[in-house]
Order: sequence, then C-alpha cells, then structure tokens
Amino acid sequence: MEPILNLNFMHPQYGTLMNAEVDLSFSAAEMIEQLELSGFLPRGGSYQLAFGEQLLQAEQQLQQLGDLYEGSILRIEQEGPAAKHFIYIQDPLGQTYAPLAFNEEQLPQQALQQLLEQGFLSELSGDLNLYFKGEALFLDQSFGAQGLAAGAYLQLRSVSQASIEEELENLQKRLQELEAQQNQKLDLIIEQLPPPSAIPIDPNYAVRPTADPYQSIDSLLYALRMEEGLSVLEKVRIWSPIPLAIYSILATAVVVGLLFLILSSI
Repeated sequence: MEPILNLNFMHPQYGTLMNAEVDLSFSAAEMIEQLELSGFLPRGGSYQLAFGEQLLQAEQQLQQLGDLYEGSILRIEQEGPAAKHFIYIQDPLGQTYAPLAFNEEQLPQQALQQLLEQGFLSELSGDLNLYFKGEALFLDQSFGAQGLAAGAYLQLRSVSQASIEEELENLQKRLQELEAQQNQKLDLIIEQLPPPSAIPIDPNYAVRPTADPYQSIDSLLYALRMEEGLSVLEKVRIWSPIPLAIYSILATAVVVGLLFLILSSI
C-alpha cells in the first residue's frame, strides 16, 4: 500500500490553499488532473507542481520528493521555471499566500507596501513584520542581504503575536523537558526495585511461582540446626494452673450432683 499524506496545494493566481489526502504514488500530471476535476483549477491551463525550489516533471511521482512531510505546501505554477522567481507571503490568519516577484534589492518594508496596494492587506499597522523560519526580518535591509532566495515562504505577523507564539513554543519545550525528567526518574525507580524472584511467594497460592521453593522460618531453622549437628528442638508445652482448677471444680460439682440425686431417691 502506497503512503498517503495530508498536503496543501496553493492556487497559482489567488494564493488560496486546498487541503487533501494524497496518494504519493500519483505523478505530478495525475495530481494536476485531479485538481482540475475537483474544480480547484480551471481546465486547459499549463500547470506545473513545485515544492520549495523543486519543479516536478509531469511523470515524476510525489513520493520521489524525499523531504515531503505531513502538511507540506505544493505550489501550482503556470509559468514553468520562471515561477521560481517568486516569494510567498502568508497572511496573519495562515489561510492564503500572496506571491510576490522576487527582487534581491527589495526591502521588506517595500514588500509590505506592495501587499497593501494589491489588497492583500487592508491596512499597514506599525507592529506588522515579516518572518522567515521563525526569525524577524530587518525592514531596512534587502531580502538578498538577509539570505533570502526565490521560492522562500514568509510569514506576516504582528510583533505581539510573534511574542505569544514564542512563549508558547518555550512552554512546550519546557513541558517536554519535564516529561523527559519524569521518565528518567521513573526508569531509575524501576531499576532500583528488587527482582521478582527476590520476593518469597507461596507456590501453593501463587499464580506464577518463582523457580526457588518457598521456605518458612521453621524450615530454615531446622536446616541450620541440622548443618551444625544440633538436636531437633522439641515442642514446648506451657502448663497453667487455671485449667486444672477449672477441671477440679467441674469434677467436684458432678460428684456432688450425683450424691444429691442418690440421696433424694432413697
């Protein structure tokens, strides 16, 4: 059975995403055909799938993309290799991407202004910034100076939103560290526990008795005295005058009763 992944496909014109469970044995041409049949793409266009900076050939299977993962975004390009000269900016809600022509000399501030002119942004607030791989870009330095290349995915977030997400990531890391510490302590406790064979179990009642037979204290004491050549201990009986007195009173009462019966019958 071929592997199946949940993938996202980006519309070439609007930047909207379509989510689907995809059989990775599909070729790029077969996937494009499925997207056309679903109505996501208009028929008759010249499309090509792209992942990062990789452009898939028509007969190339999706499973040949070794770095494809659950939730990956595949772009649908109409202009072939020229489509590699775009960057893609995700809106703050994470639903759509805006493709922008890539220019190494362009400043992030200019890209934000371009998004506003295209209607991708309704307003340009002062705390908006572009993020690449979780790091904020400097608005006064060009894309090229900050190491960006064509095909990059950028996130558009406010500074406050970014700080909250960073706190959540730190909290998640801390929880993972605490879980790892607890697991280490639990493993240490388990290692220090005695083995099951060290606990005496009565073979007459145990569901899973140990290999060693159970020995009582009496049997151990008997074995020790035999090894040292000592005589076996005799049972010790403890005498008490109280039972003797009780038996004497009862016997006297019986004799008196018999004499009383004999005398009363004469």
